[in-house]
Amino acid sequence: MHQRSRRTYAALFLLLILPAAAHLGAGCRGPGPYLDQEPPGLTPKIFAPGIVTTDRNEHLGPTFSPDGDLIVWTYFTRERGLQMVARGKDGWSGVQGLPFNEPFKEDGPCFAPDGQRLYFFSQRPVRLGAAKDDWDIWYVERRNGGWSDPLNPGPPLNTDRNEVFVAVAADRSLYFCTLGPPRIMWRSQHHDGAYLTPERLPEAVNTDLFYSHPYVAPDESYLIFSSTRPGGQGSADLYLTRRRSDGGWTAPRNLGPAVNTPAAERSPCVTPDGEYLFFVRHQLTDEGGGYCCGDVYWVSAEVLAAADTSNTAHD
Repeated sequence: MHQRSRRTYAALFLLLILPAAAHLGAGCRGPGPYLDQEPPGLTPKIFAPGIVTTDRNEHLGPTFSPDGDLIVWTYFTRERGLQMVARGKDGWSGVQGLPFNEPFKEDGPCFAPDGQRLYFFSQRPVRLGAAKDDWDIWYVERRNGGWSDPLNPGPPLNTDRNEVFVAVAADRSLYFCTLGPPRIMWRSQHHDGAYLTPERLPEAVNTDLFYSHPYVAPDESYLIFSSTRPGGQGSADLYLTRRRSDGGWTAPRNLGPAVNTPAAERSPCVTPDGEYLFFVRHQLTDEGGGYCCGDVYWVSAEVLAAADTSNTAHD
């Protein structure tokens, strides 16, 4: 059964990356990077309207393969399946669900910097037919032009808590959150093919307030995350902290009004070429304090350098 499923995933993947001029989504014009969209400056703009950003409420992502040929994200639907577009020599494909989505909830995709693994979190059971209601971190590997079966790293990374919002460093160390209260942000090192017991990030990052959605630089030199800590622009804002030479982290700095608004900015991701910061902006609901209407934005990554010189550090 596993061999058959791997062959099926590979065949479906190959269908996605074949030249797809006949299936281009609205706004896809050619084989240029980032869906052939006009790049932004220092003011965030909606990414790929009608293709990635739609009326379906984009939830988490996007994440990019190192060669820029695959873009993966999720919609905030009941199924929360992973969506992707692929670039062939003649242009970009239309939006497709990844072949291993159903019938399980998958969310929060993140490519490893080498592009060989795609991490996500899911409520799928470790064994088919077993009961499952919490979230675990999973990944698939790219093999022979397709995807492996989804793999669960198991303990000590995954527990009976909800492990969500995963980010991956170049050495495959993982940064992620467990749902609370309180929410806690963790780092798990990768050693000899396995994940070590997660270590809680220091108080400069972890607080009693809402925070989530880490993005870590491949060399772990900086971390971007979303938080509702005081002094922000409104709801959840994006913050930047940099790794010190002693292994600690600097006081987080708000990315400022160039990025953050009274809405909720979440799910940051810097592109593999280091040129752009992507994030999802969620509007607040009128009742209950929840989020809705997520749209994907992108902006020049120069906003990170601007945050370093601002006066918005938060202890």
